[in-house]
Amino acid sequence: MKTIFSIFVIMATTLTSIAFAQSACDIETKKAKAISDRCSQTYTSNQVKYNKCLEKYKVPSLLKQIKSAQTKCSQKTQSQIAKATDDYTKCQEASNYIKCAQEYQSQATKAKSDYAECPGASSQTKCLQEHQARLMQIQATSGLAKCMEEYKSQLAQGVKTAVNDYTKCTGAAQAIYAEATSDYTKCLEDSGYNRCQQEYQAQTNKSTSDYAKCLEDSGYNKCQQEYQARLTQDRECSEEYKALSEKVTSGQTKCQQEQESQVQQVKIDTKAQTKCMQEYITQKAKADKICPSPVHISELEKRGDVYFMKNKPYSGKVNCSDCYPCGYSCDANMKDGKFHGKLLEGDEEGYSLIGNYIDGKKQGEWKWSHDDYFYGNESSGVEYYKDGKEHGEWKSFYGSGELKSIERYNNGKKHGESKGFYINGNLQSVTNYKNGKLHGEMKTFDYDGKLIKTINYIDDVEQKQ
Repeated sequence: MKTIFSIFVIMATTLTSIAFAQSACDIETKKAKAISDRCSQTYTSNQVKYNKCLEKYKVPSLLKQIKSAQTKCSQKTQSQIAKATDDYTKCQEASNYIKCAQEYQSQATKAKSDYAECPGASSQTKCLQEHQARLMQIQATSGLAKCMEEYKSQLAQGVKTAVNDYTKCTGAAQAIYAEATSDYTKCLEDSGYNRCQQEYQAQTNKSTSDYAKCLEDSGYNKCQQEYQARLTQDRECSEEYKALSEKVTSGQTKCQQEQESQVQQVKIDTKAQTKCMQEYITQKAKADKICPSPVHISELEKRGDVYFMKNKPYSGKVNCSDCYPCGYSCDANMKDGKFHGKLLEGDEEGYSLIGNYIDGKKQGEWKWSHDDYFYGNESSGVEYYKDGKEHGEWKSFYGSGELKSIERYNNGKKHGESKGFYINGNLQSVTNYKNGKLHGEMKTFDYDGKLIKTINYIDDVEQKQ
């Protein structure tokens, strides 16, 4: 009887300990969940604060107005260029510059014809042939080869007068070479070749001069000067646009001044996300010491897209980190061997990811942030999935809250217009997709918003202009 009572006491004590442990587990787990929920809320604080600042100084509405004004100004400029081009074309036609070109071409043709008929124009070939033949004869009979052999021999023997002796030996030949060159020049002169060349050059110079004078007298040059002046002159936009620009600049300056005091807070908010994740990791570790540890994913056997434990599809909590513990946490749930429910990732370096699975597939909204404050690369984003595929509008933000990119997906493929932005808010790129392929215009802009390049695509193939 005493033994039975002892067993009962031990069982009761054990059950009480288990119940107490389970209660403590639930308490610590709830604390971890509360921190997790707070992390999710902290994510949106940066964007909210920045948007409030913009709204306070009516920056969004002002930017829309100035964009409209810029469009009007651009259209006005294009209209001015079109009118200047049209006036230039009419001015050209009135100047009759074509007649000048025709006269120039006629004079050039006559100069070539006169040169071809000029006596002696073709005599250069004959003079050159005679000159080359004489040079070959001089080389064969002048003894230059013998002079070179004697010179090399004297050098080898160390004769001090070798250079002088070589100069004397070749002196007569050099004189003969000079005489041959002089005869060649005289041949060109006597044959009339030089005279033909001079007359042709004179005619060419005169036709060029006459053409330039014709363009000047006809008014063509004036057309050119006026057109260039109109293209390069300052094109003032309307007074309304100028006033609006000043107002926008004033509003942006005020907002920037206020942001100077808020930038630090924005950074603190970004770091708050990191701090929140660190708190979660600490609290989760505390709960794990009390609660039964979740199964690590490496303990499960994957068959296809289903995870098994002891030949049964696993259901329950799972730790999905690549390394554990290592300052990185990845907690999720599985149902019937597939990820199901919330997934929360994070590390001590500022990375966090929050999203949901349904039956092994990503579903709905996924949020991420990366606070690499050491390198100043804070960023965040929101993504959307449908049945495991990218679907809907994806956005990413700079650490200070400015929009960085917008991408649109349809059933796992990029579809529609995607945009990239510089941190100053100006467009960086606009790209169009159709069923995952480049289709339509792709534009790139510089930091000031000026269009750099436009390329057209059809089904991923660049279309040549």
